[in-house]
Amino acid sequence: PGSGMDLSYSASSPDEGALVYAAHHFGFSFVGRDSTGLIVKVFGEEVKVIIDANFEFTSARKCSSTACRIEQPGGITEYVVYCKGADSAILNRLTKQAAQSE
Repeated sequence: PGSGMDLSYSASSPDEGALVYAAHHFGFSFVGRDSTGLIVKVFGEEVKVIIDANFEFTSARKCSSTACRIEQPGGITEYVVYCKGADSAILNRLTKQAAQSE
């Protein structure tokens, strides 16, 4: 906003497009990508996201997951796993019983 640059994002589904648009609207935007991960701007500060592992969607798992290291300003590193899938697939993994069986 106000920079004179028009950004154009693409997405593989309308839901993903809406999520990316909302993220940008609320201060999170994609800057670039290299061989180890990507750089995003979070409220104007660049943050490096290193992708350590990526588990593609399969019909058996019914979800996809990405394990990341997020290097924030000030030398703080967070470890995060993002999962995307059907509500039923994600919710089943959040129960105590499911956690003990894996």
